[in-house]
Amino acid sequence: MRLNQKLSLIIAAVLVVISIFFAPRLKIDNSIGALASPGKDLIKFRNNLQRVFGSDNYIFIVFPVHGSISEFESNLRVIAGELKQLRGVSDVSSIFDALDSLAPMTGAKGLNSLDKSSKFFEESALYSHGNWLSIVITSSGKDGRLPEKLRKFLNAKNIEYYITGESVINHYLESQGDAIGRRYIPLYIIFSISILLILFRSLPVVVLIIITMLGTVSVSLALVVLTGGKLTIVSNILPMVILVVCVETLIHAASSFIREKVENTENPIASGMERIKNPCVFSILTTMAGFSAFLFSPMSAMRLMAVYVIFGLLFTLFFTLYVFPILSEKIKLPLGKRYREASIQSRFSDKTITAVIVLIIIVSIYYAFKLQIETRNINYLPLDSKVYKDALFIEKNVTGLNSIEVVLRGSKGTFYKSENIRIFNNNLDVFGRALIAGPHTPILILKELMLSKEVPWSVWGLLSKNRNIRRFVSPDGSAIRFTISLKNSDFRKIEDARKIAETVFKKRLEKSGLKIRVETGGVSVETGKIMHNIVFTLFLSTALAVLFVFILMLFQFRSLFAALLSMIPSVLSIGIMYSLMGLTKTTLDAGSVLISAITMGISIDATIHFMKNYMNFYESGLNPVNSVERSLAVTLRPVMISTFVISAGFAAFALSSFPPLRKLGIFTAAAVLISFILTVVALPALLRLLHPLIGREKQSQ
Repeated sequence: MRLNQKLSLIIAAVLVVISIFFAPRLKIDNSIGALASPGKDLIKFRNNLQRVFGSDNYIFIVFPVHGSISEFESNLRVIAGELKQLRGVSDVSSIFDALDSLAPMTGAKGLNSLDKSSKFFEESALYSHGNWLSIVITSSGKDGRLPEKLRKFLNAKNIEYYITGESVINHYLESQGDAIGRRYIPLYIIFSISILLILFRSLPVVVLIIITMLGTVSVSLALVVLTGGKLTIVSNILPMVILVVCVETLIHAASSFIREKVENTENPIASGMERIKNPCVFSILTTMAGFSAFLFSPMSAMRLMAVYVIFGLLFTLFFTLYVFPILSEKIKLPLGKRYREASIQSRFSDKTITAVIVLIIIVSIYYAFKLQIETRNINYLPLDSKVYKDALFIEKNVTGLNSIEVVLRGSKGTFYKSENIRIFNNNLDVFGRALIAGPHTPILILKELMLSKEVPWSVWGLLSKNRNIRRFVSPDGSAIRFTISLKNSDFRKIEDARKIAETVFKKRLEKSGLKIRVETGGVSVETGKIMHNIVFTLFLSTALAVLFVFILMLFQFRSLFAALLSMIPSVLSIGIMYSLMGLTKTTLDAGSVLISAITMGISIDATIHFMKNYMNFYESGLNPVNSVERSLAVTLRPVMISTFVISAGFAAFALSSFPPLRKLGIFTAAAVLISFILTVVALPALLRLLHPLIGREKQSQ
């Protein structure tokens, strides 16, 4: 035993020392792109696009026109020229490129010479009704600080502007990631200390609990750094999950120590751990089971999050059930002299409570089906941020952020042959007329897409004229690139738009007789796939979490009916939460998709402690009613405190300005509280009504 104690302390010390060195190096990436699991075809497309053409990101900058249009045009030409010199900028496309291309055909030499009411300006995203001008910047995406550089550059020009784009949004989201460590975790630790002092009224006990908590979290975060990982939108909950599970387990352990001391046990710490070890182990295992459901998600970020949380929970198991009691014995932890039992009385009959549960289930099912997925990436931004306001303004008045990259690929030199270019251009003219010609990346109008009933968007863009077609060809002449930009940021139909675009190109190119392969992809297509994967992840993770936890309950209680009853509070609380989201029209995003697995894994801990005591009392000879009363008396106080501590941990996220994190915090905290209420009110009622089933099952065994 002593050897095991020494070994445990040595391992703990080594882990803590390593964590002190590595944990501060943790990186956070809250960008939506960090969630991407696009599949081999889209990854191959992205790599080929960057290898051949060198860029795949767009940044839109809109300048409201004030005063003389001629003077504004002159100033903006200078700004566009200077923007091209910034590091990280691959290309700058503006309305001036269009004027230069159209001048030989229209005689236009400036903005004032063009008819502002013409179809050109009505359809062009780079000039809208004479109110503003726009610039599209193409970036390789290698310089993540480019949006920050652009803002600094434009602010120095003292000019009004709006800026948005995938890279702008992702840069902002990445910059918000460290708020969890700076704000929410310290806030939660302060709250935990207050609650623990009220519960135990012993400063040494509270200090040892906090030290154990911090050691566990530090080691868990150090593992992320050592494996080269970083926290994302979904995995940034890792430290909070470890904290709440750690505190909950330590509350039950310390309460058990005190209870054993009050009962005059010779060694209260050893006997207390013996009493509490089984339910605590199963509590941690159920949390692991809840998160292990994400191992089967199609999203790599979800799978990685599950791995880190599972290892973090293993560290929690080691520190709370081995290191904490060993340290308690070594320092002769002063325990309280009183163990306060608690009770709860319901004014309603067991049958009434059961009827209410059935009604809640029916209502929850109805409203849960009204739940909708978040389809616009700008809604991941704080509503009061300038990034959100800029994106909303540009989406409403100019263009959406979605685009589909199209690469037409032939044999080497295909697009360098004059005859092929002539045939290609003759067919390309069918797609739409020229609007704006950018230096590298043309964007085009597809009439077929504009008229399609399946895609409720208008499509705007840039298309080169015959004489400029070579400017958009790959160096070896084997490929040419186009971008279809859509005037809406809704991802629900982007895959349909992609398929229609492929069909349109293939049909037109087949008539030309050229052997050209059509490939499509891009950041928006990948992000659209993320949104679709969120729904699949929700159903898969919920189903697997329920299954895994149910199997653990069977092992724990050795009773089918007891296992089924123990699942009711957690499963029902999940249903209530999603029905509330449907009722309040709260959309499902990358953060709120975690609610079910977290709730299933964590909230059932209270049920485990209650049911374990109930089964022990029932098997010792007490009748069902007395067994319920004794179980509540023993477990209610620590379970209630631990539930409040868990809820407070997630409720801290409600203060976040980051919508996915805020939704996750609010609804998870509420779900844990609802599960606790169902455990101490509904579960006892069901046990009193259905105890004959458990009795018969035990007799048959």
